[in-house]
Amino acid sequence: MSGLTQLTDAEFRKVRAVYYGQVSYSDWLLGELVEALDRTGHWRDTALMVCSDHGDYAGDYGLVEKWPSGLEDCLTHVPLIARIPGGTPGHVSPELVELFDVMPTCLDLAGTKATHTHFARSLMPQLHGSAGDPQRAAFTEGGYNTYEPQAFEPIIEGLYGPKTRLQNEQPETITRCASVRTRRYKYIARPNDQSELYDCERDPRQENNLFGDSSARAVQEEHERRLTNWYIDTTVFRPRSGIRAVPRSSTALPSSSASRRWEPPRSLGTERFHGAGGRFARAGVAGVWWARMRILPASYSSADSTPTSLRRPCSRISSRRCSARVRRRAASASRMCAMSLARKGRSARKVPIPPVNSSTRTAPCAL
Repeated sequence: MSGLTQLTDAEFRKVRAVYYGQVSYSDWLLGELVEALDRTGHWRDTALMVCSDHGDYAGDYGLVEKWPSGLEDCLTHVPLIARIPGGTPGHVSPELVELFDVMPTCLDLAGTKATHTHFARSLMPQLHGSAGDPQRAAFTEGGYNTYEPQAFEPIIEGLYGPKTRLQNEQPETITRCASVRTRRYKYIARPNDQSELYDCERDPRQENNLFGDSSARAVQEEHERRLTNWYIDTTVFRPRSGIRAVPRSSTALPSSSASRRWEPPRSLGTERFHGAGGRFARAGVAGVWWARMRILPASYSSADSTPTSLRRPCSRISSRRCSARVRRRAASASRMCAMSLARKGRSARKVPIPPVNSSTRTAPCAL
């Protein structure tokens, strides 16, 4: 990033011209692909979807390329172009969608359904000319913190030298962040930096940060709530299969050393449970970006114009800290289990419950 302040307007115009040239070349290649499908007789039995993984600053904000924690629209608003046999040609859907929606769409086209939990939506209604959900929001997350050095890009020389040195020498510039984008507003939560809120209708370049502004308090609270609820609803959910019962010999809670960390026994299938958390569980892919759809017309050539636009390691299960109320519930459950086994003529082994006092109130236990 160093040195960009010394670039002239002419140099930035050249950067943008190269970017637009690459977009035009991609558009030409798409036209070549469509013509090949038509020439070989596969245009009527082939579904075609084209998208980008991310955008580029291309001179916006005096920057080029991209950034791990950059969540501006020029990076996250990407094209999504689709054509399916029997679809409505030329339809443009202005409602928000997300790239992981491609997965259930392809499954619908194949006449099957996903067997895992996911939060994507099929785009078949839009592909047949219907409107999308006007209330839908798109969620994006990025960046990494100092406790995950494995995610940092190594320092390299040459063109990317300043960029890679900056994130390694000043890691606060790439700390974790997440955003929620609605049709009008964009809220970016940065716990270790300055959070952001933009009115994208009045401020399409997202240059006037309304975060903390009293006039936008209600909007800020609504988007904060929406982002929090999304994390709660989509993080670390239970797999549909693969969890086995814990053997009774492994269910005892620690009776001493209140600060000792409790780890679930491996027989619980925790390695499968770990894989259900974090970004990959929510998205099924390594990135969640938002897009607006464009449906290809019945005939398409390269002369037609085309609009231009985490790694997050799965978290290991943390031990839960429980209160006296939770311990009472655990003791009650243990007694109910013993009564049930007694009715069946079996004996139950007593599960010790740690005593509750001011020094052990935060003792870890299994919930």
